[in-house]
Amino acid sequence: MSVSYGIRCPECNMLIKRVSSSTEIPEGIFECYGCNEEIEATPKDIEIMYSLTDNRIFINGQQVEINLPARAVVHEDSMESVFLAGGVNEYLFQLSDEQYRHLLDMYIKVENHKGTTKSIGDTLEELTEKLFQ
Repeated sequence: MSVSYGIRCPECNMLIKRVSSSTEIPEGIFECYGCNEEIEATPKDIEIMYSLTDNRIFINGQQVEINLPARAVVHEDSMESVFLAGGVNEYLFQLSDEQYRHLLDMYIKVENHKGTTKSIGDTLEELTEKLFQ
């Protein structure tokens, strides 16, 4: 899975730019090619976009290659069907039994409020880091 960032026009709601790094998000005023309004991207106009780089979750023949003149942009809830199909955890998280037990232990410590507020916060921070590695 790869991550990129999309800029949505605050006037017409059109996705007008996609960049691969947050440092590539344009600063200053630029023109939306959809509504021709001059806009300045603010944090609320930026969306995190995920792209599947592996087709393991698709059924053979389900995805037909289409020759499009431009990159197609999908609805912002397009990942919903992937999650509703089930098995997404197996696709996104391929943990060993030991890694799973470690994450589960951290989750239980946070959920049951075991330890001081600082230790719970540290455990939650470590859990979050592990989940997004």
